[in-house]
Amino acid sequence: MRHSERLCYKIDLVLPRLIEASSAIVGHPRFRELYPEMLIRLHWIIRGTVPVMLVARDKCRELAERDPVAAKLALYYDEHARVEHDHDEWLLQDLELLGYSRGDVLSRIPSAVAAESVGARYYWTLHHHPLAELGAMAVAECNPMASSAIDMMQEITGYPRAAFRTLARPRRPRPASPGRDPGNAGLAATGRSAPRITRPGSVANGRFDHAAVPGVAGGVRGITADARA
Repeated sequence: MRHSERLCYKIDLVLPRLIEASSAIVGHPRFRELYPEMLIRLHWIIRGTVPVMLVARDKCRELAERDPVAAKLALYYDEHARVEHDHDEWLLQDLELLGYSRGDVLSRIPSAVAAESVGARYYWTLHHHPLAELGAMAVAECNPMASSAIDMMQEITGYPRAAFRTLARPRRPRPASPGRDPGNAGLAATGRSAPRITRPGSVANGRFDHAAVPGVAGGVRGITADARA
């Protein structure tokens, strides 16, 4: 079994738990109040995306002469960092529409959950191999939220559609061939094939069936961890 296949199967094993947590948040009677808090927690994580990717790119360049995988990944990370640029700014704009000033959002101390989520990626990138960042990208990018899920969230909260811009962000076209999703595209760049396992978010029988949009995943983890604390 390829490393990429093993990764996809591991992700597939834990997706039901994340779907369950997502459903609990969106189905909560106070979801209108929770939604801005979820976006704030998403921002804590998403604002680390490009910096981690640039650290991974620089580490790849450092290893490039003796590591052909790193040499190819350096180009991929450089390109994808440009694609992800300003997504944290989108979240701040979404929050401003909901009445949250960027100053207030940026002054809040990020949770330990957010620090652990982003910090682990730095550690594995710097102290093991920058290929590790592709695992986080596979979780974050390979399960885009369906428009029906956005519709449901908007209906529940009554917030304007523009307040969901980050969650409904447009995705780059994805050919059906293996290895061309973000994350898997990085594996393809190294010359290794990767299967495409996608479970897009949707609404089925009134249930929010969504797995791993980066913001939602991070926001759900943050809210549920805070609730346990």
